[in-house]
Amino acid sequence: MTLSVKTPKRAIVTICSSNYFPYARILFHSLQKYHPSASLFLCLADKLTPEIDLGIEGVEVIPAEKLGISNFPDFAFRYDIMEFNTAVKPFVMKLLIEERNFEQVVYLDPDIELFAPLTPIFEAMKAGANFVLTPHITEPAEFEEFPDDIGIMKAGIYNLGFIALNNSPDAISFLHWWSRKLRFQCINQQDQGIFVDQKFVDLLPAFHDNVAILRDRTLNVAYWNLDQRKLSQTEQGWIIDGEPLIFFHFSGIEPHNSQRLSKYTERFNGNLAPAIQALVNDYISKLLQYGYGKKPIPEYGYQRFDNGIAIADIMRRCYRDLPQPWENKPFETFYNYLNQPSGLVSAISPWGITLLMYYLWQQRTDLQQSFDLNNSEDRLHYTLWFIHHAPEYSIDDYFVSPIYSKLTRAENKYKLNILFAQISGKIVCQLKKNLKTWLPSHIKQPLKLRFIRK
Repeated sequence: MTLSVKTPKRAIVTICSSNYFPYARILFHSLQKYHPSASLFLCLADKLTPEIDLGIEGVEVIPAEKLGISNFPDFAFRYDIMEFNTAVKPFVMKLLIEERNFEQVVYLDPDIELFAPLTPIFEAMKAGANFVLTPHITEPAEFEEFPDDIGIMKAGIYNLGFIALNNSPDAISFLHWWSRKLRFQCINQQDQGIFVDQKFVDLLPAFHDNVAILRDRTLNVAYWNLDQRKLSQTEQGWIIDGEPLIFFHFSGIEPHNSQRLSKYTERFNGNLAPAIQALVNDYISKLLQYGYGKKPIPEYGYQRFDNGIAIADIMRRCYRDLPQPWENKPFETFYNYLNQPSGLVSAISPWGITLLMYYLWQQRTDLQQSFDLNNSEDRLHYTLWFIHHAPEYSIDDYFVSPIYSKLTRAENKYKLNILFAQISGKIVCQLKKNLKTWLPSHIKQPLKLRFIRK
């Protein structure tokens, strides 16, 4: 008599905002092909609206706001779209284990496609691993540009586009710790040793036993390790180092630039090897098939204040850096705070510095060296600089117009010659050359600088 082997109750989940639905559709169709018995979930890192439709039967959508995260408006406001998508990861995995009682939970990024079953992962879990990870690289990457050894160390040893957990006390303990960290610290600041959810997991093998680090070269293949692996195409499918490719991670792919594997590196940019080019072309054709570019990209649901004003990333950072927690609902009230005067104004000077302007000044040492905000003239010069460069920060007119109106009222006193135009809802200074000529020589240089390295 043959004894049947019971398959564990298994969940596979991804996370994305609605703009990434074409990618998620490719992932889910490949999962339904190779793991038809698994329960599939999409955690929606966005607002759920009637027009949002994944369009795939058999996939349950769980909005992020339903994950039980404490003070969710604060959580959603403090992070940009990439940080937010990564911050919800432990919360949805915790829900699937603790509330839905799945025995195994696998997370995959939406820009992944399966080409074979995830057999090595489930074999590792069957053998007793409570955690399964894949390292970015499995041998030294000694070249000058990213993703080199140092770049990988900054980004995180393990790629968190994939992680798998067995339902166990250790896994639950880890998820609670990880969620506590990501509730407030899921930020993209590699200079501070933090890269969203990923860097924290470098500590996982130090905290827990039964961590399987799979060096299987057919798993999580991407731009960061393709230098170390040979991709080829056969009649049977894609092959990595002679073995069938299990899944490829198309991180940073640009659908309108088929000559480049990823926007995150200059490697694999132009003159791609035939097999890589064929794989990229195939994936882009599927993106188009599953809706990419057919409709306008939906706006991120947490991109605006409740009154419709756009939230710039600098405002989220300002919010995070407040000395005291914001007690009011940030989407309803924080824009008023940003426009309040900082107190850097005197009775004889009309040049007031708002709290948003002051925070921006604090973030850049070159601005601090060029503009002494205790000096009336320098406050004027910084005000002109802020008006000119606000669009580079995606700062809405709401935060610029009041400052400009104060300038125009004092124009005769300071003999300014600024023409103001409001085009497509953005402030534009039309006399850029005049401004550079008028400003003292010691503050011309900041006019040439870019604001944030993207």
